[in-house]
Amino acid sequence: MVDEAQRTYQRKLDDLVSDGTAFAIYRKVTTRGKGRYQSSDAASDLKLPVEAVQYLISVAANRLRGGAAEYGLQRDEIDNLACKAAYALECVDERNKAREHYRNELTKEEFRRTRHGELVGDLVWLYSACKRVNPYLLDEDQTGVISRFLEVADNTLESRLTRQKTAIKKKMLLKANGDDVYLALGSSL
Repeated sequence: MVDEAQRTYQRKLDDLVSDGTAFAIYRKVTTRGKGRYQSSDAASDLKLPVEAVQYLISVAANRLRGGAAEYGLQRDEIDNLACKAAYALECVDERNKAREHYRNELTKEEFRRTRHGELVGDLVWLYSACKRVNPYLLDEDQTGVISRFLEVADNTLESRLTRQKTAIKKKMLLKANGDDVYLALGSSL
């Protein structure tokens, strides 16, 4: 009976680690400043003993310090990804300032989808690496940068697809109206 209770309790703690609660507690407890969050505060919030919260904090710290191999990236690699994503976003912002109309997109050389659905371009590796990152391993500023980069990349693909569909509909409409001469001239321009 006691053995079953211990296993149930350990499963509860493992669930708190896997859903990211342990990482959130670790981040709150290790943040410096006034109103500092203590492990006793976390214990009362989660209705757990202080020892259990200290166990969760140590698990989170070990995973972060050890590189969290199960998440695929080490801490310095995550910092590097956030820096590269920030640089890509700066390039997008600079291009937006240089244009008359605002288009928050990556260029075709940086990121696009082929006819066969595969992603190609200079920033595909960054996109796939940012998709793999566990959000619980990120600081607040890294979360903002990486999520904005992913949003810009996804919006780039979506807006290009919308423009392609619009162009196809326009061609189909012109062809249906028998305007083949205009269609031939328009496609060569």
